[in-house]
Amino acid sequence: MAKCFFDGNIEVFHSCTYSISDRIIVNIEYDIGCEIESEDGIRTWGDSTRFANRDIMVVDSDTNKVFLIKNAFFSGVNYKWASLDTKHTSSFSSFDWFIANSCDQLLQIKNSPTICAIRIYSKSILQYHNDHCINVEKNDENIFITMKRALSTECSSVGSNNVKEIIIGETLSGSFGTKEVSVEANGYIEIVLAQETEYMEAYKYILECMVYLQLFCPDRFSVEKVELKIEDKYFDYVTMAIRTIEIKGNDTRPSVDDSLILFLKKCYLNIPYRDVEGAVRNIPYVIMDTYRNIEDVFLMYFRFVEYFYKSHMGMRKQIAIMERCLKEHNKNHLSREQIKKQAIEIVNLRNHYVHSGYYIAGSILRIRFDSEKKTPLDYNVTADFAWIREMTNIMYRMVIDIIFTQLLGYTEYRYKSV
Repeated sequence: MAKCFFDGNIEVFHSCTYSISDRIIVNIEYDIGCEIESEDGIRTWGDSTRFANRDIMVVDSDTNKVFLIKNAFFSGVNYKWASLDTKHTSSFSSFDWFIANSCDQLLQIKNSPTICAIRIYSKSILQYHNDHCINVEKNDENIFITMKRALSTECSSVGSNNVKEIIIGETLSGSFGTKEVSVEANGYIEIVLAQETEYMEAYKYILECMVYLQLFCPDRFSVEKVELKIEDKYFDYVTMAIRTIEIKGNDTRPSVDDSLILFLKKCYLNIPYRDVEGAVRNIPYVIMDTYRNIEDVFLMYFRFVEYFYKSHMGMRKQIAIMERCLKEHNKNHLSREQIKKQAIEIVNLRNHYVHSGYYIAGSILRIRFDSEKKTPLDYNVTADFAWIREMTNIMYRMVIDIIFTQLLGYTEYRYKSV
């Protein structure tokens, strides 16, 4: 059984067990009730009682792992009363923690550490790193594996939104024996901060970088490990705030001809996702798997287009916005009349979702040219799933085109979501 202690107090250990799923849960042989002040020898507490959050160090000698669980909150208690085996177990949960092989490493971390850099590891990065540390050559008789002692890195200055620079590099580990050779390389992107920030803000930088990687090559980058640099040391860090990206397909061609590091720099300078409002905030709903229904997705796309044209073009009327967007960013060449008709249908579908809900009676949607009254031009469309999907796909393609051409400045791109 593992042992643990609270808030750096290494003098008082408690036996515990732990499990990791969408969070880490620690069940500790500890009576949380002892933290309540007694009145006349009686301690009372209920659902409204609040216990202080705490840092918990868990030492697991079986796996040779140590966890520093940050800001753990009380999540339950179990009392077992018996004449010879009375046991009180209190549970604590958290969504982020540090991992190391010894207590000494993690005891160096302060209660509220600040970070100066973030490393995001993914083997997929190796495909886009210009100077690999491993080179393999083959002939009919031999296989030659060359490994560099000095690992190369690519670096680019950013100087925007608290990102000083970005670095792309790789790490190399291996074991060499008489009968077996094992070599493993891993790629990373390091985000060097202009000013130190609280470790709890790290997930925002990670999500931002994941958005950019998803734009560069969809569904190819899965975050395998994260390290936070505190002072001059790197610590393994886990946060459940990171979205999981499932690797799909075999196409490794990037969306643009630029190198990965140049593309990332353009993203940091032109679409700062982390702390902005407006159209950019909806990009993850466009390029990442979403568990939302098709109606929610359509509204997200519509909102992106509306935000973009309002903030960049000063436009306000929705039909005028859609007409211009269809003209500029829809690859299907339509006549002026077709553009106006499609714009009105898209806006009417949006208005129905917002004002009347997602249900369309009989799959018949009334298309109104004047929202205040019926006109001779009004007509019905069969708003079945195929039609709704077509409208949603049109919005999707236009949003992607806006991101690459208007926000990032590319005239050519080949973004293709799996």
